[in-house]
Amino acid sequence: MAFCAYLATVTMQSLNRSRFLAVQGEPGRPPPASYVELTELVLGEGAARLVFGLTLAAALGVCSTYIVFVGQTLASLSSDETNDNIVRAFAPDVGETTWKLVVSLAVMPLSLVRDYGIFAFTSALGVAAVLAGIGVTLA
Repeated sequence: MAFCAYLATVTMQSLNRSRFLAVQGEPGRPPPASYVELTELVLGEGAARLVFGLTLAAALGVCSTYIVFVGQTLASLSSDETNDNIVRAFAPDVGETTWKLVVSLAVMPLSLVRDYGIFAFTSALGVAAVLAGIGVTLA
C-alpha cells in the first residue's frame, strides 16, 4: 500500500512538472489545466481526443460501479433479517434494482455542481469514516 502511495505521488509530481514544461517556451501562456489540454499541447489533437474518451470512460465506469456497490449494499442491509439495522427498519425487503435507482436519483444532481470545493468538508468526513472503518475492522 505504501509503495502504491509512493508511485501515485511520483506520478502526480511528474504530471505537474509536465504541465509547466509544456508551456516553457511560451511566456504568458498558462499551464494546461487538464489531461486533455496537456495531451493536446504535447501530442496533438488526435491524442487529446483519445485521452478525453478514455477519461470519460473511466469516469463513467467509476460512477456506475459506485451506484452498483451502494445499491447492492443497501439491498443486502434491507433484506438482512438476522441483524437489526436502520435500513431494514425504514425500508424492509427493498430490491437491488430499486436501490440502484434511488441512489442514481440521489447522485445525479451532484453532476450539476460546477465547484466541488463545497464538498471539501464532507470529503474529509468521508476519509475519517473510512479510516475509522478500517480501524474497527482491524481491531
